[in-house]
Amino acid sequence: MFGKPTKSLMLAALILFLGMGCDRTSKLPEAAETESGARAAPSENTGGADGAEESSFTVTLLPEAPRAGDKLLTVVRGAARPFGFTWEKNGEPIAGQARARLSGIDLVRGDTIRVVVTAGEKETTAETVIRNSPPKIVSVVPQMTQLYRGADFAVEPRAVDADGDPVEYRYAWRVNNLELVQETGPVLPGEAFFRGDIVKLKVTPQDEVEEGEPFSKGLEYEVGNAPPRIVSSPPTSITSLDYRYQARATDADEDEITYQLAKGPEGMTIHPVSGLVLWSMPADASGTFEVRIEALDAVGEWAWQEFSLEIERGGKNSNE
Repeated sequence: MFGKPTKSLMLAALILFLGMGCDRTSKLPEAAETESGARAAPSENTGGADGAEESSFTVTLLPEAPRAGDKLLTVVRGAARPFGFTWEKNGEPIAGQARARLSGIDLVRGDTIRVVVTAGEKETTAETVIRNSPPKIVSVVPQMTQLYRGADFAVEPRAVDADGDPVEYRYAWRVNNLELVQETGPVLPGEAFFRGDIVKLKVTPQDEVEEGEPFSKGLEYEVGNAPPRIVSSPPTSITSLDYRYQARATDADEDEITYQLAKGPEGMTIHPVSGLVLWSMPADASGTFEVRIEALDAVGEWAWQEFSLEIERGGKNSNE
């Protein structure tokens, strides 16, 4: 009765069938992003057309172990609609804070921070306690410009503590990589090192609760040459025409010392090795005579001593 279907009729039927199948496809709800940037899973509205009630959701505060200076962030999971945020510090509301991030608030160790998040008619809270902030050293300043044997080497550290705690310091000194376990203070005695030694220091701060990070940046020093020191004093009076003064200098590096007379009256001499000063004064000598003695070590460092000889006619003489 009917002939075989043509290829055109079969193609039209296939297109009609596929079109009807596409009408049955529906879109899936997508996860929403909270104000804090966290992705929240889609929730069901159970309170009518206006979605007056959200399903349960969770709230987390980050970082998990906050310290003073941290900015707390609220992460909400399980809700997709806009949120309201109320912050409390030690049970008291914090004015002007209504966003997911808490910032611009001074926090110290022991503060309890609580956030209440509302979504529709539901609310969830999260709470955290501010942990201790260890002190941090910002500088360690040497109290002398040169390091050499015989002179105590002292440093002064400076640290900050976000909680306002008092800070103490522990010092670890090393000379040529050998730790000086008996030296734990800010002063290293001048007898603990020699010229050419390498001195290293590490300072560790500590507050009432814990230690901070050790500080050693820039705290490495090479011991330089110790200059000589003149330790003798000239005579306080002149008793004869033959003036005699035994100058004496010391050197912490035990270098040999040579002496020279940089200034003095005519005829005055100084022995370059012993430092003995001699002057045969003329019988008619009078007035003020300036004297300058210099002592030099093997490296070229030097020290000097200056004084005046007062000679008056009539035999009244003095030394200043």
